[in-house]
Amino acid sequence: MTPLEKKIGALLAGLEVEMERQNFFEFIAREMDGRHYNYFVSLGYIPGRRTAVANTARGCFEFWMAQIRRDVIWVEDYRLDGTVRFHVVVPLWRSRDNPDAELHWRSFSGGWVISRQVDNSCNTLPIHGLLGYYVMRLNFPLYIGWPPDERSYTQDDFIPWKPKS
Repeated sequence: MTPLEKKIGALLAGLEVEMERQNFFEFIAREMDGRHYNYFVSLGYIPGRRTAVANTARGCFEFWMAQIRRDVIWVEDYRLDGTVRFHVVVPLWRSRDNPDAELHWRSFSGGWVISRQVDNSCNTLPIHGLLGYYVMRLNFPLYIGWPPDERSYTQDDFIPWKPKS
């Protein structure tokens, strides 16, 4: 049971509990450990463009997830102009196995894709830091798993970072 699920259960039971907060970097290191996350992709969704599969950004994302068939770690970045960006870390990805996944996103969502290989030789610290920045500084929710059964976390689930000076 995730910390969020525990808190929801306690609130439904009428109890006020303070969740035990975790260090973000220790948490994300445990989640990524041994799963060989080797690919980072940002998927952009632009509202108003004709889409082939869904009327929402999340609908297009779930369709894309069904194509790649992997548990992933991602954050959702909803912009003031209505655009949405899904920043996704994918395990065991070989572009030759899924050569058209990026093109498919563009064709069915009307959006854009930026991707890059993640170098595990540096222990993925840049990815840990990027995810930490998204969650702890920008307050984007973090999701782990496969929609719609993903686990979700917010910055409130983690020990606060010190303010930037």
